[in-house]
Parts: sequence; C-alpha cells; structure tokens
Amino acid sequence: IYTISSTILIFNATNLTIRGKGIDQTFLIGYNQVSIFFAQYCQGLKLTSFSIDYNSLPFTAGYIVNVDDKYVDMQVVPPHQADINRQVQAILRYNPIQMRPAFGSNTYEIYQSPPTDVNATLVSSSILRLPLRSPTQFLKGDSIVARYAIYGQDITDITIQSITIYTSWGMGFVTQRAKRLNTKNFYFFVQTILQIN
Repeated sequence: IYTISSTILIFNATNLTIRGKGIDQTFLIGYNQVSIFFAQYCQGLKLTSFSIDYNSLPFTAGYIVNVDDKYVDMQVVPPHQADINRQVQAILRYNPIQMRPAFGSNTYEIYQSPPTDVNATLVSSSILRLPLRSPTQFLKGDSIVARYAIYGQDITDITIQSITIYTSWGMGFVTQRAKRLNTKNFYFFVQTILQIN
C-alpha cells in the first residue's frame, strides 16, 4: 500500500513503464483528493499492475446556493464533506432522481485548470466556495458534483494494463489529445452510491 498525498507528475517521458507488483498486491491510496497521475507530452507510457483507491470520496456533491463569475458556492450534502484547500478540475450537473449526471437539455459540465492562487474555501459550516477560471452556465439550485480527475494530456502510445480503480463513477482515466491509447484488463468499481437528498 502506497499513500499518495500529491499528484505523480510525468512530463516528457519516453518509453516509461510504471509497474506495480500486481493488481491485487499494489494499492495507490489517495488521501488528499488529488489526481493520482498527471502525464503530459509523453510517448510510450505504460501504467500497469496496480489498483487505485481513495481514503475519502474523490468528489464533493451538493446544490449551488450562489453564483459569481469567479466562483460558485455549494451547499454540501451528507455523506459528503466540505473539502477545503482543494483545486476543483471538473464540475458537472447531477440528476439526484436518476442518480447520474444530468442529461438532455440539462447536460452541462466544465473542465478547468483551476486558478493557482485560490482553492476551495468554507464560507459557512456547510457552504463550500469553488473557484472558477471563467464564468459558467451553472445556476442557483443546480445539483452538482465537483470532482478531481486522473488526467493525461498530449500523450502518444499510452497503455493502461491490469489496473483497477475503486472509486466513484465520477473518476477514471481522463485524456486530452491522446493518440494510440490502449487499455487491457482495466477495471472500474463503484465504491459508494452518490446521494444528494
């Protein structure tokens, strides 16, 4: 078991393999709700033979109670907690009745490189302020999920092999501008059911 408290950054790697001892023997446990890996400008990257989990949920859920061009305030709903000092990379509208991301005309999600000079802060006992890079279409009353992504960008020939992710549906392996992405024995298990009442 390896405790991960900050993101493992991989930049400009060529023919790099990160290998655990086995999908059921090597566990990377995220404790600070960080991305486990961030890979950029890599070629021939292979991640293999380990499992990923989080000590607490890797997302926060609730309702928007205030909207501004530079932030949204969210009423956090139990069992979720107001995680302060985090940088939110993605926010999506959520349908609490269907217990899934909003769909149809209600579909809306943002991905952002969060502002580096501000993090999520507590406005009151259960109101979390989420900084935004730019104005959004979120509205007061929207049910949302603020999440943290495992992320790869501008990568070529990446292989994800014999990996299990034990976490919520909102996580996984996110790529942008990836070429020749291969997945083999990639498992994703729902750890807990998202509840917004």
